[in-house]
Amino acid sequence: MTLKDELFGPDKEDVYKQLASDLNGKFICGDFYNPIKVEVPFKNWTITIDTNVTKDFNVGSSNPYGDSEYTRIRVPFIKTGNFQIAITNANTFDSITKLFGAKDIIIGDQKFDDLFTIKGNDEIKVKLLFSNSLIRHLLIEIKKINLVIREQEGFLGTQLPETVNELFFKAKDVILETEKLKLLVQLFSEILEELHNIGCAKNDNPNINLTY
Repeated sequence: MTLKDELFGPDKEDVYKQLASDLNGKFICGDFYNPIKVEVPFKNWTITIDTNVTKDFNVGSSNPYGDSEYTRIRVPFIKTGNFQIAITNANTFDSITKLFGAKDIIIGDQKFDDLFTIKGNDEIKVKLLFSNSLIRHLLIEIKKINLVIREQEGFLGTQLPETVNELFFKAKDVILETEKLKLLVQLFSEILEELHNIGCAKNDNPNINLTY
């Protein structure tokens, strides 16, 4: 660790460059409209790691309308059917987990079920997905999770065609721990592979260029 890191903490650009190097990914410089990002290839998919900014309103804060930066990870994939799932820590709630027609699903692993809330629209496929013990292990290692399959990125995000869904992770803040980012990339790889195995995703390149 350098003296600069000890005094001010790790620099996001340095962390992302190291991550790209370690995972044989691509570091992409940011511009006025887009943050710096890392693209990691996995089979015919591309796992994109970057940060985004949202407006927060915090009552009592000295800056109640301040911007809040957070880490996000995204992977578009060609869907088969309309499988939906959301994974959060137990007893937490976030707007991205509001899935129409979804219900809470118990996986059957006591330790896992105590830590996470799983919502989905197909209980059989959800249980098939989490029958992968490595996925459960990675989630337990990562601890804090907010992950969903979504149909669109929103008004300002990349517009996805009807044939494409996106596996999406959102943190509450900026993750600068390289090892934790590696765990998240591994988690995405395992989930994508399992989505293909259970017939929810095609192993084809969706040819989507994620911006903003």
